[in-house]
Amino acid sequence: MAQPTVPRVCINDLWARAAAQLSDNEKRNINFNRPDKLNIVAELHAAAEKSRQRSVESRWKYTRKSGETVIIRDLFEKIVRWIDMFKQVGDVAVQKLLTHLLIAVNDINKYALVVEDLARIAELICRFALTEDLYLHGTSKAVEELERAVVKLYASILGYLSKAKQYLEQRAVKRTIKNAVLTETDLGSGLTDIQTAENDVDRCMALVDRTDNAKNYVKLMDLLARIDEPLRRMDDGLKNIHDDLQASKRAEIVRWLSPEPYIQHHKQTRQGILTKTGQWLLSNPIFKKWKDDSASTILWLHGIPGSGKSKLVSMVIEDALARYKAGDSPQPVFFYCSRNPAEPARSDPQAILASLARQLSCLEPGKPLIRPAVNLFKEKEEEGFASGSLQMDESLNLVLQLIAQYPLATIVIDAMDECNPQKRHELLKALEHILRNSSSLVKIFVSSRNDQDIVLRLQHYLNLEIDS
Repeated sequence: MAQPTVPRVCINDLWARAAAQLSDNEKRNINFNRPDKLNIVAELHAAAEKSRQRSVESRWKYTRKSGETVIIRDLFEKIVRWIDMFKQVGDVAVQKLLTHLLIAVNDINKYALVVEDLARIAELICRFALTEDLYLHGTSKAVEELERAVVKLYASILGYLSKAKQYLEQRAVKRTIKNAVLTETDLGSGLTDIQTAENDVDRCMALVDRTDNAKNYVKLMDLLARIDEPLRRMDDGLKNIHDDLQASKRAEIVRWLSPEPYIQHHKQTRQGILTKTGQWLLSNPIFKKWKDDSASTILWLHGIPGSGKSKLVSMVIEDALARYKAGDSPQPVFFYCSRNPAEPARSDPQAILASLARQLSCLEPGKPLIRPAVNLFKEKEEEGFASGSLQMDESLNLVLQLIAQYPLATIVIDAMDECNPQKRHELLKALEHILRNSSSLVKIFVSSRNDQDIVLRLQHYLNLEIDS
């Protein structure tokens, strides 16, 4: 995309003013004088791509102090995205800052601790290179205040990068001198400073009238809108899977995995939904955090009977299906629980997990099957299916093997309270097992009433409570 031709505040001056606010120690860790700065973006992109591929092959992940499992691959997907976006911004001066991201992406084994924060900083650098062009024009007091706030934000970013560099270097040499050591708490305070400064910039931006400017910067506005789009989480290699099976054999394996008509249940739930019903959920900050975060986690929607939980769940599924149709993520897998004597499988954890395995076994109905599902069927076929249908542990193991083939797996389960009360703890335990042990990013969305056993299990996860 061609760069927009617009007047511009000298961003180098703003970063220079920000650097002037650093302590002498912090300045020593920030280098603005790299001679080949024009090559930094290309170098960073290549390094991030290389580390992204290594993270896929090695299935790197780490656990936050909160207990959430972060998938390193997803963080690098984000960093690569910001770099690609920054190419279109074309700001040479800020490219020098990106040098410091190379510290982490070139050696993720050492620096996994801060790569999540660096992905966020890469986004901020990109975002505010654009917002300067949109907002910092004129000489009004509001513009001057915004400029001061931006400089303070940049100083906070530089301060954090300096601390991160020092922290990582001291980890590399394993320093033990107490007064020379930075701690994770120091890094945390740096992130807090960035967040505080960002909030102040947002406040000042709201006071600047940019109506006249906005119409002249259509391309910039388009780039800003694209920054806020959800990350593309799709492996195009999935579309090229071959199983060498005849359609009849493929259908036989799918039926053996699970005969449950999950698509029919979804269509039944969708009946009668009015246009734009429940859109508040899809734009809710907690929902967006669950969807966009690089951590595998659960979002629990809970509330009283009759509050429309199932309809909202169907909208979550439709939202994920739309992302699949747009080529941005794999299809979601889902199940609508029901305590109906005519459909006993819909309240049985074993049958529910088997249905999830069936759905994960191929990219979409009728497509070639993924190898672990075919291998398991052949193994059981050789035994003459002596063990009958899949047991809970077999389905769980298969689900984990299948999820490993995807960059993202979205699992949606409606009406968990309708699951057999004596057995549903098995399903909840299995879902948590998937979160802890999956090498790929997993997003689990669960709805239920406030039954006490479910509350005790899910209350520590992200949750949204609704009433009628």
